[in-house]
Amino acid sequence: MAEKPESRLQKKMQKRFRLRGAAVIKVHGGLYSSGIPDLLACYRGIFVACEVKTPQNKKGATKLQRGVLKSIRRAGGYAYVIREEESVDRILDAIDRRIDG
Repeated sequence: MAEKPESRLQKKMQKRFRLRGAAVIKVHGGLYSSGIPDLLACYRGIFVACEVKTPQNKKGATKLQRGVLKSIRRAGGYAYVIREEESVDRILDAIDRRIDG
């Protein structure tokens, strides 16, 4: 079976996180993982959560996914819906600026 576009994009994003020194895991969907972002990472001690959507996906994140991302941000983490692998660099650059001043 051919790999889905979203899965290919997630793998590219995981590689980008790792190249920058982040620990990252892919959360696989299932009965008990509804709403949990696709990628969970830790970079320089900061928690990062990313819900991955392809640029072609016009619906975006579900209400449940948006709620989980919001709760992560309220707790001090970085949480985003991202559609391109370059977004990983922008997120990690923002963390670098926050830490390095």
